[in-house]
Amino acid sequence: NLEDIASTPQMFESFLELMRPHLVYICAGFTWVDGCELEPHKSEAVNSIAPGIIAKYSRRVGAKTVFYSTDYVFDGKVDKVWLESDEVNPLNTYGKSKLQGEQNVLTADPSALIIRTTGVFGPDAAGKNFIYQLCDALKSKKIFKCPTDQFGAPTYSVDLARISKTLVEKGASGVFHCVGSEISDRYSFALKVAEFCELPSELILPLTTEQQFGDVTSRLGTAALRGKYLGLQSIRLEALIPRSDQVRSIEEALKHWQDNLAGARLPWS
Repeated sequence: NLEDIASTPQMFESFLELMRPHLVYICAGFTWVDGCELEPHKSEAVNSIAPGIIAKYSRRVGAKTVFYSTDYVFDGKVDKVWLESDEVNPLNTYGKSKLQGEQNVLTADPSALIIRTTGVFGPDAAGKNFIYQLCDALKSKKIFKCPTDQFGAPTYSVDLARISKTLVEKGASGVFHCVGSEISDRYSFALKVAEFCELPSELILPLTTEQQFGDVTSRLGTAALRGKYLGLQSIRLEALIPRSDQVRSIEEALKHWQDNLAGARLPWS
């Protein structure tokens, strides 16, 4: 539990001393973007403080740290794809906490690997990622709201895991972008998934970022600001791994997922 690590780092230090790992992946995080606005202290503890502690003590036992970050470290105000070298400027609490997490990890261990990704989908025992939410709603004949003006690069989790392993094997360190090959707005992505899964796309309701902000604010009392253009480009990744060995297209990923369930339920079955 990352909150426990943030509050009692000595327990984690003792655990690492006992286990003596060679590699530590920080996959967990407080990723509910609007929830981070409601619980900023939790966001800081989980996304910022704990990763730095993990990297610090991992380095002491000779382990390499891999930390997963987000496209939300950018403001997404400009219609472009963002490079690792571009200036960061997060708009919301989640993005700010993840950026601070990056900085804490690299301060504790300059040889650590930071992987920024976005829109991760794929087999998930907890059934929480975007495609599970979408398919569950459509199968239940419920309206599913999707913004038409928020752009990103949906990323297949199986490919993300494979590429993470390759980067570690190549001794990579610092910040890398690892995302899908297609830039898509969330509404178009949802339509593409619905078509592949043969689910009723007419239940997918398009809305703008401004409408989404108002909708969430009315329900929660607050909402996170969101940039519109958050596509990432993997310049550093392309220097190490051929594009053909990187992340599959959306259709290729969905087909692979359908044929390789990895122990998790298929959202559209």
